[in-house]
Amino acid sequence: MDLFLHLGAHRTGSTTLQMYAAARHAALRASDVTVWGPKQTRDGRFDGLIKAADRVTPALARDGRAACAALGPMMDRVGTQALVISEENMLGSMFANVRERSLYADAARRLARFRPAMAGKCRRIGLAIRSYDRHWTSSLAFVLRKDQRGTSPCELAELAAQPRRWRDVIADVATVYPEAEVLVWPFEALVDAPDAVLRALVGGRLDAATPARFTQCHHPSPRCADLRAALPEGAARASVAGDGAAWEPFDAETRAALRAAYAADIAWLRAGADGLARYIETPKDTSPEIIAGRPGQQRGTDHDQRQRRVG
Repeated sequence: MDLFLHLGAHRTGSTTLQMYAAARHAALRASDVTVWGPKQTRDGRFDGLIKAADRVTPALARDGRAACAALGPMMDRVGTQALVISEENMLGSMFANVRERSLYADAARRLARFRPAMAGKCRRIGLAIRSYDRHWTSSLAFVLRKDQRGTSPCELAELAAQPRRWRDVIADVATVYPEAEVLVWPFEALVDAPDAVLRALVGGRLDAATPARFTQCHHPSPRCADLRAALPEGAARASVAGDGAAWEPFDAETRAALRAAYAADIAWLRAGADGLARYIETPKDTSPEIIAGRPGQQRGTDHDQRQRRVG
């Protein structure tokens, strides 16, 4: 059995891919592929393994060791040649990212907990990335709505200034699982093509008859007015300003700097990523114009609102 991990990241179409796989369970099984999504990973199989490193108690550590011991045989019993595990919380927590003002700061320690069960089986690890301005905006909108709070200029400045980049996350993944190929793709190009992503992840195992496009929406970012209406009256609601469909919490200068940092990551990936990862893309869909979300394009800044396919 060959193992393939899909680590997310959060707000990059993960739920869309998971729902695509769940809806096509029979077709995937016919192609000798099993997919575990959140329904499987959050039923107790990962007990003690999904937790911030500084919150792991001795009891949780024992649970994690027990879960790892059970995972190996469980994976071997799936009955197909390939097993895909799609669980973005293996990489970290979106709430922790916002709270700690850092991009998956403890990714390496989190992923290392799974090594006893997955080392030797893991063939390929998939990771989607997204322009920082939209990634932080989408994450923050999700957190604000769940926590029923507003944001502040200080929080926005700290999120924009945090130094970790996607290349750091990629290096963490490659360091923990050096035997696996790391596959990276841009949200902006492939969010509405979970079939293409899954085919790339499992290396062409899928039958050509497997249905392609998946157009249902899952966990889209709220429109600016909808987010504002979902927050408590007063300072929380007032902190979400704007009249456009897309919420733009960062000013134009900050957005430009964040997009430039993302463009540098894309250039690094295109140049070979120092041998750490293989990059797949549709070039026209990762152009600066698309990333900036300029009018007339089909993906970009307001992609969440227009395409409604974000996980």
